[in-house]
Amino acid sequence: MGRMSAASPAATGFDALGFELARALGPAAENLVLSPVSVGLVLAMTWAGSRGETADQIARAIGLAGPRDASLDALGALAGALAKERTRTELHLATRLFGARGRGLSRAFVDLCERACRAGCEEVDFAADPEKARKHVNAWTARATKDRVREILPQGAVDRDTQLVLDSAIYLKARWAEPFDAAATGPGPFRVGSEVRQVQKMVGTKHAARAGVGPGLRALELPYSDGQTSLLVLVPDDESRFAALGAELSPALVEDVVAGLSEGSLLVHLPRLDATGAALPLSPALRAVGIEAALDRSRADLRDIADPPDPKDRLFVAEVFHQAALRLDEDGTEAAAATAAVFGPLGAAPAEPTVFDVDRPFYYLVRDAASGATLFFGRARDPGASA
Repeated sequence: MGRMSAASPAATGFDALGFELARALGPAAENLVLSPVSVGLVLAMTWAGSRGETADQIARAIGLAGPRDASLDALGALAGALAKERTRTELHLATRLFGARGRGLSRAFVDLCERACRAGCEEVDFAADPEKARKHVNAWTARATKDRVREILPQGAVDRDTQLVLDSAIYLKARWAEPFDAAATGPGPFRVGSEVRQVQKMVGTKHAARAGVGPGLRALELPYSDGQTSLLVLVPDDESRFAALGAELSPALVEDVVAGLSEGSLLVHLPRLDATGAALPLSPALRAVGIEAALDRSRADLRDIADPPDPKDRLFVAEVFHQAALRLDEDGTEAAAATAAVFGPLGAAPAEPTVFDVDRPFYYLVRDAASGATLFFGRARDPGASA
């Protein structure tokens, strides 16, 4: 597919945030998957309505620097790049503001969200029936992700005092440039710790693949048929290197890996993967990456979202939920994610192709060439656990 174009500033910031969140979420989830773009856009909308310390902390976490208008333009450029039609790939990004009926969001804030994130806005009656409102938000998210994310807001996530939910959903369905033959899929070895297990692996010769080998690491890039998106797989040599790479991952490291890849025919053995997690509350991880004031009743300054006369009615971020799902199969990749922030008041082919066997825990990134954004990022410690 060739080397990607330089990433947009917003994409680089979102990628860095995604890696930091994965570290902060810890190793508990064997098969973690998240969308840096989805989380980043919700935080960007929150930033657009914040002031002072609250705004500064969010800006640092998502990599926004320089004049406000320049940051808004960078966000808008990223959202625009991802919204463009592409051949043979479905990529849909949707953002929406669900405001409490009668509580009055700032018109300027709504306009900023439309400008930077293409966000629509609607009123929902949280006060009259919070459960109906929760189901409404979940139904919108399910439609936006083609039912891959059905319940971004779990039971109890909103109540009668909820004033705003910001939601960002992303859906991808991409076919491999060179699909795998389902008849060739079968059990193959995969090392989990000291144990070697059998997992379902897809097998096929890929003439357009790119691969590289570095200290303690093998890397594989498989293009999708649109020529704009690709899957990057990072396979550390052992468990200690897997942990070390997780601690080191950054946009610059990924670009260095990609720059070192070379094209050639490969016989690829790639585990099938179906990673679907529950809606994760992100507030502990967000605090760990420096977003604290927005989540604190006494410190949050979100008056550019809404500025009620009674200080007790001012907003803070009660919780941010994120859920993602990704499936790798013979045809390609289907993935979806959603993030919802709930706001409450202060109350050249050789004869024999080289074998590239993904036979141990790995990281993976679904990347967009036009923007340089990582659409989905994950780690797979045990692919069989989520099959």
